[in-house]
Amino acid sequence: MKQNIYDLNLEELQEKIIEFGEKKYRAKQIFDAIFPCGINSIYDIKNIPQNLQIKLDEKFEFVAAKIVKTKVSAIDNSVKFALKLLDDSIIESVILYAKDRRTLCLSSQVGCALNCAFCETAKMGFKRNLSSGEILYQLVVANNYLKNFGEKITNIVFMGMGEALSNFDNFEKAFFAIHDQKIFGIGTRKITVSTAGVIPSIKKLIERKIPVDLAISLNAATDKIRDEIMPINKKYPISQLLEISKEYAKEGDRKVMFEYVMISGKNDGENDAKQLVKLLKNIPCKLNLIPLNDCTNALVCSSEAQIEPFTKIIYDAGIRVMVRRSGGKDIGGACGQLAGNLT
Repeated sequence: MKQNIYDLNLEELQEKIIEFGEKKYRAKQIFDAIFPCGINSIYDIKNIPQNLQIKLDEKFEFVAAKIVKTKVSAIDNSVKFALKLLDDSIIESVILYAKDRRTLCLSSQVGCALNCAFCETAKMGFKRNLSSGEILYQLVVANNYLKNFGEKITNIVFMGMGEALSNFDNFEKAFFAIHDQKIFGIGTRKITVSTAGVIPSIKKLIERKIPVDLAISLNAATDKIRDEIMPINKKYPISQLLEISKEYAKEGDRKVMFEYVMISGKNDGENDAKQLVKLLKNIPCKLNLIPLNDCTNALVCSSEAQIEPFTKIIYDAGIRVMVRRSGGKDIGGACGQLAGNLT
């Protein structure tokens, strides 16, 4: 199988070009051509010699995935892509519209191993990690789509299929490419990685000083409930998660965002809200309450009558809180809905 060209950073591609007996500046010409919107073939790059085109065509894939389905929301214009990778695996990514922002929700794995009760991706099980190039190619596809409207992706959230921090090395390589001004040029304040609480990887973010915004999927105020809906809590309980969150906020000089899926009768009571206040009051953070999106399990979304008083308790305690309405609900593109479903 040919190598995915998007897996290489500029220095790695320069080494390959030199191996071909060419000047390393050719690598920059190729990078300028394939980013940010991709190409259909190496032969689309007209400013490199034919003999090099032939060598590159023999070694590299320039189309790292094919769009097998595109769905556009009739409610909020969100766009979901189902992409078939070179090994025929299916992943999904979603463009979300909000005022002048065009946010891409990226996938980092085929499936997921964490088995959260409220997530459709969990039902796929874990297939494999995505390479850095497979992560980046989702952004190429999205930019190629948006260029038809004179737009490009402005923000990135690693909140699609999989746990990005369980695929740390490929996430890290993709992150720096996304931020690189010569590639995608998206500022670090506009890139967020979501995690169910993989504490060793959060420590790596701190140690390596990777300047990414951190979103932690909390979803319960007690270990008992979190154990039930997020099995990872049995390995990394809430107390440990909060400690590393404090450290991240301190070392990175950034507020941590906690995400809390609202599930009727499970985590949305008055006592849950009060306990949540106790947990978060000493952490520089903001809290997103996310009404549970439609899924195929038995869980039910909290009603507005449940969400409103819950939110008020948090707000009155001085914690920054908002109810986040997920985009793409009608196309299976909202939080927790991505499952490689082509219907």
